Amino acid sequence: MSIPDTQIAGGSSGIERVDLVTVFDLMRGNVLDLVKDELTRLHIEGIAPAQAVLLYRIGDREVTATQALREKIWMGSDAAYNLTRLADGGFVSSRRTGERGSARSFRLTQRGHEIRELIGGLRDRIGEEVCKDLNLAPEDYDAVLKLVRAMDDAIAARIRHIY
Repeated sequence: MSIPDTQIAGGSSGIERVDLVTVFDLMRGNVLDLVKDELTRLHIEGIAPAQAVLLYRIGDREVTATQALREKIWMGSDAAYNLTRLADGGFVSSRRTGERGSARSFRLTQRGHEIRELIGGLRDRIGEEVCKDLNLAPEDYDAVLKLVRAMDDAIAARIRHIY
């Protein structure tokens, strides 16, 4: 998906630039579409693309819903709901934690690790294909990723305490 011309704004320097919010939102949407295509191609059911990415981001950690939000593993207000659905689907296991056992922590099961590996492979293929499409050397791709991460960090630094 390309960025519509209506999303290009004139900057204070007179140079036209693309709205970062639009670019990041489109990139996220495109990644989720690629994950959906991969899940569909492999006939994997019972998991949404965003949930598959959540499994990838959890990795080998054990997290609560609050940690998933605080540590930016999950972007959204419904982390507990999605983690519970993943537990229902056998992608994560859960256990009661805390003084009163009121919180739940989640860890990937074998099935969850299989999805995580699938997303990791997709990540690698996307990186290779983007390098090829844009004629980028791997070190240039790494530099672009570093710049995008720095931009994300700069934006995140402006967020007031939410969690």
